[in-house]
Amino acid sequence: NKLGYNQRGEGHQKSIQRSIENLKSKINEIESTPLHHPKPKSITGLHFLNVPLNSDVALSFDGLSKSFGDKVIFSNYTNRLHKGERVVITGPNGSGKSTLLALAAGCLPLDNGSIRKCGSVKIAYLDQEVKRLPMDKTPLEYFFSSFNLLEDDLVKELYKAGLGNFDLIKCRFKNLSTGQRKRLMILSLILSKPNILLLDEPTNHLDLETLGWFQEHL
Repeated sequence: NKLGYNQRGEGHQKSIQRSIENLKSKINEIESTPLHHPKPKSITGLHFLNVPLNSDVALSFDGLSKSFGDKVIFSNYTNRLHKGERVVITGPNGSGKSTLLALAAGCLPLDNGSIRKCGSVKIAYLDQEVKRLPMDKTPLEYFFSSFNLLEDDLVKELYKAGLGNFDLIKCRFKNLSTGQRKRLMILSLILSKPNILLLDEPTNHLDLETLGWFQEHL
């Protein structure tokens, strides 16, 4: 009986030793490929910088006209955007809201009229469906070419933006969700250090936490 007990005890000890070795192996594997950051819960790390605007009038719209085929979107539109103003453009679908923002951003040609910008103006434009991002590029390629961000630097910025899935930096924009693309575009807006924001339906495709952050910073 004593001999049998000792043999069983020895087998049990070997089993424990094997378990310990397996755990050590798993720990070594985890430590060899650490995560850069834990998955963040919010985008509270992002902040718009206060970039000076050296004029009381930021943008002047003088006699703008724009049509698509036979459809006149607006004609002889004149207005001013002043320093410090927050303007909300409202109207039914097709009334020209997105067109006006795209014209102000220089993304569409004017039919007639002019848009004058003061010398220190730097515009950042968020389009409605976030289609201005290069869809065939990855965020890693885009942020390197636009802002000279290397992978480690981009990962840090993604952490601030609440984008914890760092694998997405090597996915093409076209394969990301609209919400992911919008957060990346918001990051792009901030990195561009603008003093005028043109935002087309900015609250679409954003979660409640991001909406709260966006409202506070705007």
